Amino acid sequence: HQEVLGATLAAIAAEKAAIIRSGVAVSAAQAPEAADVLLARAAAVGVPLLMEGRELSVRVRARDLEAQTIDAAGPGWRLEGLRLPLLGV
Repeated sequence: HQEVLGATLAAIAAEKAAIIRSGVAVSAAQAPEAADVLLARAAAVGVPLLMEGRELSVRVRARDLEAQTIDAAGPGWRLEGLRLPLLGV
């Protein structure tokens, strides 16, 4: 995978950050090296970046083999009981 994405965390983050477009960008907690790249990309395209553990909080209520249920909150909003068919929060 590194032959495509890059050999460093910053290089991998730059490849992943390319998907950030207009609207609101959201990111999980990141190592500082990756966070710097994501913040720069978000600033370049003019979108706020909500970083988990800073502007964004996520609490896992339940998870099973098919989905997980979370509560999420950011500046001025809160969503409770979101059932996500993707594992990994």
